[in-house]
Amino acid sequence: MKSVDMNDALINHNTLYIIGNGFDMHHNLHTGTSDYYKLLSEKKIYGSFDNAYDLFESYGVNWGEYEKSFSELNLDEIEEQIVTFPDYLSDHESDRDDTIWNVNEHLRSLRQAIFGSLREMVETANKDIDKSNTRIYNVFQNAAAIINFNYTSTIEKLYDPKNISIFHIHGYYASGEELLFGYKDGNNSNKYRDHNFDPSDDGRDYYIDTQRESIADFYDGLKKELQLKRLEDFLKSIPDKVDQICVMGHSMSDVDGDYMEMIDSITNPRTWFISQFDGKPSLDDLKIYSFSNKIVFYSLNDLLI
Repeated sequence: MKSVDMNDALINHNTLYIIGNGFDMHHNLHTGTSDYYKLLSEKKIYGSFDNAYDLFESYGVNWGEYEKSFSELNLDEIEEQIVTFPDYLSDHESDRDDTIWNVNEHLRSLRQAIFGSLREMVETANKDIDKSNTRIYNVFQNAAAIINFNYTSTIEKLYDPKNISIFHIHGYYASGEELLFGYKDGNNSNKYRDHNFDPSDDGRDYYIDTQRESIADFYDGLKKELQLKRLEDFLKSIPDKVDQICVMGHSMSDVDGDYMEMIDSITNPRTWFISQFDGKPSLDDLKIYSFSNKIVFYSLNDLLI
């Protein structure tokens, strides 16, 4: 579609907007993967000479995707690097408990690096919003509602959408909400427990088992719980019929597929307008969706500013 056609389409119909990280980056905010990785690389981890970025890489993280990569953590590799046997000959119980404490401190600092870097990135982006000279013409004018996958205040500060409900599905930094971040699917902890915690093994060691359980719990704690019930309640509270959906800067990857299918099912829009960047996502990428026949692509760069 030509830029003027797309702007007219957004102005003249009740539109449900879905906002992703590409929207913030379109407004020149530093919320990309490289910005997050840079912050991770500045974080030191207890008991290691490596920074958080390098250490996660040594633990088998594939940095090709932003959050999904944490599902690929190699827990055996983590164990090899941090689990130690206690000093059984010591007269002091603390000498044995220290092995558990050291593992817990290491994992705590890993988690702090993940979420601390995220909060730093969002806080910096929020401070930079006012410097952005990008404003999309008449966007949100006829918004039925906005579902925002970002944590930032870009829409609130730059567009001031009065009387429009905005649902920050993964948390809103400015309100002090918890920022939900992590992988959707992963079963490494189950595999790890299966081959380490044999109930028939009489030779198991309490101190080693406790360290291993901490590793499995750390992995489980990186799973992002889907907010399907909250999303359903929000969608059903929208007072006006949704004519169309406009996705701005969201990759539409399967990590959020359950959300997208629910949105389509409840609102039953006529069209899904989905922004592309460098040809992504493509129609082949989105054939996973039941509504792929409703998709029309556009570029954020085509919208009038």
